[in-house]
Amino acid sequence: MQAISVQQPWAFAIARSGKAIANQGLPSAYRGPLLIHASMRVDLKACDHPLIQSAGWDPSDP
Repeated sequence: MQAISVQQPWAFAIARSGKAIANQGLPSAYRGPLLIHASMRVDLKACDHPLIQSAGWDPSDP
């Protein structure tokens, strides 16, 4: 099984709303189950992004 580590709120958007785009440096031929690891760091600039807003992210909710 593969895993990807991303900052919040992007991990939330992937899990909640099925974010389909992931910009990676290397292509991957893997197709299968994927673990999503949310890092402790939060990308505060991304909190206003429409994709994050549509997923229902609430930065005040721990």
